[in-house]
Amino acid sequence: MGHPENLTDLARHDIVDKGGLPGPKSWKVDGPGGAVEVDVAPRLSVNDPAALRIALLGGAGIGWLPSFLAAHDVDNGHLIRLFPYHHRDKADIHALFRARRSLALNIKVFVDYLVEHFLV
Repeated sequence: MGHPENLTDLARHDIVDKGGLPGPKSWKVDGPGGAVEVDVAPRLSVNDPAALRIALLGGAGIGWLPSFLAAHDVDNGHLIRLFPYHHRDKADIHALFRARRSLALNIKVFVDYLVEHFLV
């Protein structure tokens, strides 16, 4: 079947998705031409991003992984980034912790990591 050349080609490929029940759905995708909705019918639906990564590495189909989960596999050639100028829903990350005068070092290091790698 080869690689899809554009987003509408995804309808003709095996799709692996995260969340919800299997069946037709619409992916909202932002790209250079603006936001579009792409209709897909996942052949497999999982409830965990790590499970999605494992399914994609196993050749189950095409899916959309967060960049922090996919980067190592893309760099090593285990996964291929098909649409580098497109992205799906951005998610907010909230670090919640109990208020104290001083943070435990492990919490401070973790919050600093989140800020450094995910703050836009």
